[in-house]
Amino acid sequence: MLQASLAVEADEEIMRDPYYTVLCYFNSLRELGYAATLIYAEIPEYFVTTLWDKKAIPKERRRYIRKYLELTSRINSAEITDALQDLERKYGTEEKEKPVDICLATNMISVGVDVPRLGLMCVVGQSKSTSEYIQATSRVGRDKNAPGLVVTIYNTGKSRDRSHFEHFRTYHSTLYKQVEPTSVTPWAIPVRKRALHALLVSMIRILGTKQNADAPNPFPNEQLIETVLEIIEKRVSGIDGAEKNDVMKEARAFLENWKRIMPAKYGGFGTPDASAPLMFPAGSFPLPEWDGRAISTPNSMRSVDRTCKANTITFYPQPEITDDNGNS
Repeated sequence: MLQASLAVEADEEIMRDPYYTVLCYFNSLRELGYAATLIYAEIPEYFVTTLWDKKAIPKERRRYIRKYLELTSRINSAEITDALQDLERKYGTEEKEKPVDICLATNMISVGVDVPRLGLMCVVGQSKSTSEYIQATSRVGRDKNAPGLVVTIYNTGKSRDRSHFEHFRTYHSTLYKQVEPTSVTPWAIPVRKRALHALLVSMIRILGTKQNADAPNPFPNEQLIETVLEIIEKRVSGIDGAEKNDVMKEARAFLENWKRIMPAKYGGFGTPDASAPLMFPAGSFPLPEWDGRAISTPNSMRSVDRTCKANTITFYPQPEITDDNGNS
């Protein structure tokens, strides 16, 4: 797939661009890590010892791997922006900076990655769900002048992959019928506990930017609060009216708690300080100085598992043993 983008005939070099960068999708970091080692050793060696001679590739059309990157949870969030900018670089232009040859990715690309020039994807193994499969493969072929090509590579040692291989045509001809039903009940109690406050804060910040975005204390005015609560109430009533009273009760309780605490800031992803924010990222640990005032807030609809903090015990309390006379 890497070599083909340079080997095929093309009227202009820029026409190769959609298929120059190979976006490889993996279901696990373990499989991705194995592929990363191939990039440094087996793939370049295969080019030299086998492919170029077998396909009679002329020297000016031989492919080299000069740049590869990852889009996974292993990289810092600050590096994601740089990676997306690198993926925007096109082949066949006058730019000195070369485009990315290979991008190794996990399901973090399923949402939010929109690079129109990408047109070639390699899916290694069947995704855990059909919805994830659809979301991931829709990252390529977004340019109307360059249809996307997705190549799925199955593992014969996995029964699930073999099953999808055997029913490949049927599965893909009825792809959207295969999408699993959602497991989230609208306005369920656990969902409200985790995310209702985040929804309120988001709406307040969006609707009331001019009133309170730069204020030392971010608490909104009463008019804005009532506007947001009215929108929430209308939405809940249209979905599940039986939950309206509980939802509104919890929403007002959060706002009262916000007003009572009066945090100086909303919170963010940087290094925390002693000043308690309104919210902190779920999965990180609050500082003791906050006294439980900051609220754990998820920043992804996918990562809902809670992280546990473990401490090593060096001393085990022994049970008190007494004799027949009651003496310890």
